[in-house]
Amino acid sequence: MNHKKMKSATMTVRKAPRRCLGALSAALLFLAGAHTAAQAQDAPLHVMRSATIERPLLVMSTGAAAPGEVYMGDVRIRVAIEGDFRVYRVFHRGVTRTLHVSLDAPLHYVAFDPKRNRFVRLSGGLRVELEDDGRLDQIVAAVDGAGGKAYPMLGFAIVQLSPQANPVDAVHAIEGLPGVVDVRLMTEGPRRVPR
Repeated sequence: MNHKKMKSATMTVRKAPRRCLGALSAALLFLAGAHTAAQAQDAPLHVMRSATIERPLLVMSTGAAAPGEVYMGDVRIRVAIEGDFRVYRVFHRGVTRTLHVSLDAPLHYVAFDPKRNRFVRLSGGLRVELEDDGRLDQIVAAVDGAGGKAYPMLGFAIVQLSPQANPVDAVHAIEGLPGVVDVRLMTEGPRRVPR
């Protein structure tokens, strides 16, 4: 009888470290995820070239570490922290354009239009030309998109991205897929108030 109690106690001791290892593994995964999220919010200023159907754009994350500075041809982009804001300044053709983003705002992407010399608001979607609209669901799944809609009479589809998705990475991921003819960023037009 004493032997059985000893065996039971030994089994309990052996199981305890496994439970601790499981809890430790879960804690490490949580910390790694939190660290990755923090890194994404404070990554170095990185500017990517991409284009809409009309013109090229310079795209950057609103979570860039500050201070930082990047040159893209004749465009100089600087980010700094001022009060409760991450401030982006673009110096181009003798003009300075400024964009203020709240430090507690969720991560998203913004664009600068060198041709118009101003910041533009990216829409949450991409314009995709496909050989076959039947592949749209595969395209949406490839970028973990929020949805998609084909407009066969217009010759393209719109793929809706998740709010935190890097639109330039999504463009690169989609343009390499079979049946894709063209992929472009989309911008939001000016907001008009009815009179």
